[in-house]
Amino acid sequence: GKNELKVNVTVTEPIITLTTNKSEVNLEPGKESQLKIKQVTTSADGKTKEVDVTSFATYKTANNKVATVSGGLIKAKGAGTTTITVKYGKNELTVNVTVTEPEVTLTVDKTEVSLGSGKEVQLKVKEITTTADGKTTEKNVSASAKYKVADSKVASVTNGLVRGKAAGTTTINVKYGKNELTVNVSVIEPKVTLSVDTNQLNLEKGKEAQLTVKEITTTADGETTEKDVTTSAKYKVAATKVASVTNGLVLAKATGETTITVIYGKNEQTVNVSVSEPEVTIKADKTQVDLKPGKELQLTITEVTTSADGQTSERDVTIAASYKTDNNKIASVTSGLVRAKSIGETMVTVKYGKHTIIISVVVSEQGKLGSESVNSELFLLPEVPTPIFEDKIAS
Repeated sequence: GKNELKVNVTVTEPIITLTTNKSEVNLEPGKESQLKIKQVTTSADGKTKEVDVTSFATYKTANNKVATVSGGLIKAKGAGTTTITVKYGKNELTVNVTVTEPEVTLTVDKTEVSLGSGKEVQLKVKEITTTADGKTTEKNVSASAKYKVADSKVASVTNGLVRGKAAGTTTINVKYGKNELTVNVSVIEPKVTLSVDTNQLNLEKGKEAQLTVKEITTTADGETTEKDVTTSAKYKVAATKVASVTNGLVLAKATGETTITVIYGKNEQTVNVSVSEPEVTIKADKTQVDLKPGKELQLTITEVTTSADGQTSERDVTIAASYKTDNNKIASVTSGLVRAKSIGETMVTVKYGKHTIIISVVVSEQGKLGSESVNSELFLLPEVPTPIFEDKIAS
């Protein structure tokens, strides 16, 4: 026909490249790593095709003292860095190789050891290996490590077992392979003290008190043990007239003050001892009596004893006490029974032992206390002499 058209045709070569699975390789000496080399062909329409050419590529190592390569298999030989050039067809690529020795360190569970003489502490020594890829492994080398004690008089060590020998300080050098470390050792004598259950005794003459004495031992690690040494301890009394002591049993002998020195081993304690007479007083249930003539009232007299330790006891001494009336025309008293006789005021002195109290007696028509006297008519009878103490009974 009479028509035509023009078609432009472009013919392009496919794009061919080379790839590797690793562009950076980190190895330890003696270790291996396999490269995978692929040829990638990209056609004009964008489609790609991959072919494994690992076995066909050529490899060249810049420094074969660091690493070698064959068929893509890299073998690390010595620490350092190098490059491997990979060629296939018209393409090539470079792989960086780093060969490093694994990091090996030494550790111990205790760098400071404190123990008592005769005591033991086990060290745990480990070798830690960190590979080029960051992985770590641990190996217990306590038994195979070498140990050197700076001062063998202070401590010894066998397979990591440290034994305290005498008070002092020293160091232990621990060595395994190319690594070593230092452990500081302190050997401390246990602290021994003496304790007494009381440092102050207050006793009455003739009374006893038992001391308890203990030896307390505190080791370097803070543990404590107690031992009763009451019967084994020695006792020294400053004033033997005041008190004595046998196996910790204190006997009060006479009033006064003294000290007891308690000795056991290298330690001693002091106990203060006070010996006193018990405090004795008397008291009446009434200090003032208000009666009408012919009335009577029974008094109660009590002896109060306060011991050295503050305890009190009471005893009724009404019958045993002595009574003296200043004016027996106004009132009389027998065994604590007050009888009102005539109007007036008088004082009754009550005595028991070494103690005296005064009771006031008022006799009046307005008297409020008392009861009818059995012999109330006696106050009208002729007066007869009365003794000074109507009921005097020795205390």
